[in-house]
Amino acid sequence: MSESIKQTKDRKIYIESWLSDASGDASVTFTPENIFGLLKVQTVPGKDGDLTTDLPTDQHDVVINDIYSEDIMNAELADCSGTVAESYHACPDFITSGALTIVVSNAGNAKQGIVILTFKKEFEV
Repeated sequence: MSESIKQTKDRKIYIESWLSDASGDASVTFTPENIFGLLKVQTVPGKDGDLTTDLPTDQHDVVINDIYSEDIMNAELADCSGTVAESYHACPDFITSGALTIVVSNAGNAKQGIVILTFKKEFEV
């Protein structure tokens, strides 16, 4: 599992990779910094999001939990495609003050994917 961070003038993009265990589950925790709101989440199946290698099972589930174990996407990432990238628009007013945990379930053994989270950057004064 790895993390990549890309930035533009007003956006910060976290690319989080996951690899499921024998039970078909995966978990990745990261702490976004200097962000204001979550704009979009994209789920992309396959090794490094290649859409071909080690694809998860169709209808696998993804949740993104905050520090209070609340799914910040309100179950919108349930039943994800095992072959196609999917985008979900989030509430731009969401603000986090701590770690987020991506939890994947029902993906199958040793399956992979990435979750891309696009945040609005914190305003700099």
